Amino acid sequence: MRLIACLILLLGGLMQAFSGLSIEVMKNSTTVARLGEEVHFGGMLRNENSTPIDGSIDIRLIDFHGAQSASRVQPLVLGANAAKSFTVQLHPEQAGYYAICAKACNGASSVANFERIWSLAIFDHAIDVPGDSPFGTYIIGNVKMLADIVPRGFFKNMVQAGVKWGTLDTWWKRLEPTAGAYHWDYYERWFKEALAVGITPIPHLFGIPDWASSYKPGKPSNPWLYPPSDWKAWDKFVYDFVTRYKDWLVYLRIWNEPNTGYWQGTPADYAKLVIIASQAARRAKPDIKIIIEAAATANYDPFPFFDAVDAAGATPYWDLIAIHNYFLNNVDYPERTRFVPTHDAFIQWRNSHKPNAEAWDTEFACMADDWGTEWKGVGEVHQAQWLARSHVLAFSKGLKKLFWFPGYSWPDPTTPPYYNPSGLLRADLTPRPAYVAYRTIASALSRAVYDRSLPLAADQYAMVFWRPGGYVTTLWSVDAKHAGRIALKFEQSSPVEVIGLMGQRHSRALDAARSAAFDISEEMILVCSETPPKVQ
Repeated sequence: MRLIACLILLLGGLMQAFSGLSIEVMKNSTTVARLGEEVHFGGMLRNENSTPIDGSIDIRLIDFHGAQSASRVQPLVLGANAAKSFTVQLHPEQAGYYAICAKACNGASSVANFERIWSLAIFDHAIDVPGDSPFGTYIIGNVKMLADIVPRGFFKNMVQAGVKWGTLDTWWKRLEPTAGAYHWDYYERWFKEALAVGITPIPHLFGIPDWASSYKPGKPSNPWLYPPSDWKAWDKFVYDFVTRYKDWLVYLRIWNEPNTGYWQGTPADYAKLVIIASQAARRAKPDIKIIIEAAATANYDPFPFFDAVDAAGATPYWDLIAIHNYFLNNVDYPERTRFVPTHDAFIQWRNSHKPNAEAWDTEFACMADDWGTEWKGVGEVHQAQWLARSHVLAFSKGLKKLFWFPGYSWPDPTTPPYYNPSGLLRADLTPRPAYVAYRTIASALSRAVYDRSLPLAADQYAMVFWRPGGYVTTLWSVDAKHAGRIALKFEQSSPVEVIGLMGQRHSRALDAARSAAFDISEEMILVCSETPPKVQ
């Protein structure tokens, strides 16, 4: 039954059946809207019973905290073994995340309840993302998948959440399957589609063509994982790639997680890959920035790999260094895992080897649901809470750009729960609460820099960011046990603005002493002020 439900997700409609009734949601139903815009929701109701229905259907909006926000009841007349389409317009009263639920009645009796058949995000203002925003996501390198989801708004949804940068795996073997014969159109449409809506792609060049691989029969894995047999061919490909796309290319990432099974060469081979790519790219575009990276997980330590790449002479040739810090993906709270210590060690390594280079995290995430046996799910509420907290923690350590993995929970037909459960959008492109949390953080902090941390009780956090025009203070507790009330004092008499994790805003007046008390919990709040706060 679980597999059947997931196959339905692959088809784009979410169906749940109760007492012989089911609802298939229409793909053109609203997923993201501005406050005040009409929310359109449509579906096909099927009655597989031999009893007709003469009653009503109640479509309800339920917010992130489980409260009903809006409801629309309309008559329902449906014959036995029949189907009927319906549409409703809903009007949320404030910004946030909403699940759409439904109840069908025959006469006055309820005959079916449908839990979260759809979801949507409502935003109360347009987001203004700066050109050098620190916010990005992985935007998929599978062109078949992009051909499905981009026309349905995927890239636009990422921009609406505040995404400026999009990493995607860009395979050399796809672009030059035969020596000297380029197939630029394989990725070109998707580069253009991303740029058209405001996302700047960051390709990571990846995947050696069979004709250029040093792979020999009998070796493990696949030819695309091995170093080039002809390094001049790699030089030419990188030069030609950058020459073609130099008008918009800002950053070029070399490979994906080369300290894992994705690279069958040595660290010295990877260093050579970087050195040659850097030289070729700079001949085509002198100001391009070269990124190297390594994965940080329970199975892979990035620092011995970085040491070996440095020893092989690559450090003068790269501009930015990145990790994939998957220690966030843990059922424990982020502040109690190796997520923060790993970023500390990463910054220390950068400081000792190339202190002026920016440090990024180009992949990190936590799963909403279990994914196979290795990745443990934390639920959608914690996923949203931890997304916000992990961004703030990483920025406070000095990381300059962060990339959530991924933007989209692609279908996975073989591994339970049969989709990638870490995406901001579900497999049917409806938003998770994490999508709205991402937008809240990006809207508040895309122009901000970390300023200071305020002293609070154990397992309580107050991190202050400066941005043009004032300050943003992020407040939360690690868990419910350490929730509480804190008082902050400001050097202003005007009110402060308080933003909830789901984007709800309200003004808070200060008292005569220019202070105000704030309730903090696992769910971060953001306090916007003209002046920096102090703990009262």
